[in-house]
Amino acid sequence: MDLQLDSRVSIVTAGGGAICGAAAQLLAEEGAAVAVWDVDITAATNVANRINEHGGTAAAIRCDATDEGSISDALERTRAELGTPSILINGAGGSRPGSTTSSSSPFATLTSKEMRATWELNYLSAVLVSQALLPDLSLSNSASIVNLSSVAGLTPLSRSISYSDAKAGVASFTRWLAVECARDYGGSIRVNAVAPGFIVTGQNRFLLQTESGELTERGATVIENVPARRFGTPEEIAAVITFLASPRSSFVTGAVYTADGGYLATNGV
Repeated sequence: MDLQLDSRVSIVTAGGGAICGAAAQLLAEEGAAVAVWDVDITAATNVANRINEHGGTAAAIRCDATDEGSISDALERTRAELGTPSILINGAGGSRPGSTTSSSSPFATLTSKEMRATWELNYLSAVLVSQALLPDLSLSNSASIVNLSSVAGLTPLSRSISYSDAKAGVASFTRWLAVECARDYGGSIRVNAVAPGFIVTGQNRFLLQTESGELTERGATVIENVPARRFGTPEEIAAVITFLASPRSSFVTGAVYTADGGYLATNGV
């Protein structure tokens, strides 16, 4: 299916990561020029190079999505190198060891500094980048924002208090901004979110799999509670992101799509 992304300019934050890197590549395959934003410029460059080597158009741009000055600089570079963006994928996020509970770090010992940093990375980044991009997105008659939430934001995961709370905020922000944009821009800017289930990435692999690829205790618990009986892949999440970014989803706004192998569809019984 043609997703009608030719000549579109897309910004993907955390574009050097597993899920958003896959999204950046798929957007490029569908014809969009992609600005790969990441605080890790090496990771961003690797993704942009793969896109360009396969005939796409991409630029690697360093950006700390929690810092307004960095966002402004990255946006200026994007305009200069690729043009005015009409698609934004807010993918910055992740958990921090100091903001999760464990047998050695009970809830009462969590520090506000680490919890706040997790909240800023997962929630505030989406807010700040969306604020900066709205003037550009408003120039298009079919712009799209896609935020990365998580199943953890729809039902809290054990241990992951700060991450779960932040991703719940992303889901709420998505719905709020969708209505705000519909009122202010006449429906020309759509806002949706994807809530992935359990995807093995570089960030969480140690929690789910051993070095030899066997399931950890937590990994086995996850699989037992996912009806599909497997982890998802970054490419499967990227497909949902790209659909929501495209005009093919023109009547979809304010939605939070789950891609979780049925995890939220059952209570385990």
